[in-house]
Amino acid sequence: MYTKIQQSTYWLAFLLLGLVLSCSPEHNEANQEESTSFPNPSLDFQPNIIWLVAEDQSPNLPSFGDSTVTTPTLSRLAAEGVCYDNFYTAHPVCAPARASIITGMYANHIGASHMRTGPWYNDKVPPEVVEQYSQRLPEGVVSYEAVPPANAKMFTEYLRAAGYYCTNNSKQDYQFKKTMTAWDEDSNQAFWAKRKKGQPFFAVFNFGVTHESRIWAKAEDSLWVAEDLDVPVPPYLPDTEVGRRDVRRMYSNIKEMDTQVGEVLDRLEADGLLDSTIIFWYSDHGGPLPRQKRLLYDSGIKVPMIIRFPGQQFAGQRDDRMVSFIDLAPTVLSLVGLAPKDYMDGKAFLGEYVREEEPKYVFGAADRFDGKPDRIRSVQTVQISALLHAGEAHVSRRAVSPTATHYAGAVAPARYGRPDARTGPVVSGTKTQRRVI
Repeated sequence: MYTKIQQSTYWLAFLLLGLVLSCSPEHNEANQEESTSFPNPSLDFQPNIIWLVAEDQSPNLPSFGDSTVTTPTLSRLAAEGVCYDNFYTAHPVCAPARASIITGMYANHIGASHMRTGPWYNDKVPPEVVEQYSQRLPEGVVSYEAVPPANAKMFTEYLRAAGYYCTNNSKQDYQFKKTMTAWDEDSNQAFWAKRKKGQPFFAVFNFGVTHESRIWAKAEDSLWVAEDLDVPVPPYLPDTEVGRRDVRRMYSNIKEMDTQVGEVLDRLEADGLLDSTIIFWYSDHGGPLPRQKRLLYDSGIKVPMIIRFPGQQFAGQRDDRMVSFIDLAPTVLSLVGLAPKDYMDGKAFLGEYVREEEPKYVFGAADRFDGKPDRIRSVQTVQISALLHAGEAHVSRRAVSPTATHYAGAVAPARYGRPDARTGPVVSGTKTQRRVI
């Protein structure tokens, strides 16, 4: 528990940190050279929207500079869409991140930043499970259900009120039980099939194969990559056979996820909905290896996002604006013509109600993990990563090479699913030269 003096010291350090960032030459230069042009779709119809959400995934993809494995589905999506190079989760672990996504608010704004507040994996948790969960907690830590402000809603409730058919397939984990009016269907079979004829839809699909737990749960399974695949081991992990085995499994799971995403997009294409749908693919936070998820380094909070717009508008482009998870809910509302809500912490980065000013920073927070209390805050700019822990600020500058190359696919497979072997990799090349902090 922080005393008032400790809290004052904490916030004083945070203010000083902001001063350091605002005085940075690179920051001031970025202010002067801010681009006024960015992809924003122009549509004359009410779009469908789908979210394809991979768990525990850092930018280890060809379309983001890592050519270790090929990902035909995501590479085609990137070639036909826009890659977002500065997309950050506000919280580096599942439940707090999902709380921010579904509300458009920081999890620590609504009492949802601890991992976890309770066993709210879904809305049907029996009392005995809650009791068992509470008994496992250390002394002084209690289980509770986060309570957003009375005027706040799960943003899908606004979509449903506007006539959208909303489905979730099927992870919840919002730090509170879902509201009864959040989804038309919420199950591992849910998708757009049951909507009324011509009804627009919003559909979420979650892909758990890349989750941290699958590193060891699938340890004895066959690989989707060569057993001797040469894999890059992050400099903060031991380059041993055990380390390489886990990294190899991570890349194998990425390829499996890519195929699963392809199956959803194949169905969308077969139903004739591809070019009436805005497709988001992104990850819920950083990767599954040590020093990735749960931490506020780039490896824990910087994640890949690809958006494909109907008609392949802005195909192959990249967007380097600063975007946070808290911006997702207001952006979806904006894309369907609904004004984002004033209580939301985020701002729409696309659509009719796109933000008038681009943010120079994104913020992150991490608090208790199970029984281990912590209190870390972060500020990210394009050039600087700054962390505040126990009243001490730690600032690092990103070394981004001016010759760093991003790649756009020149070849696309005929369909989104498992590729024809003749097509080869859609994206290839040298890894982006960037120091990961």
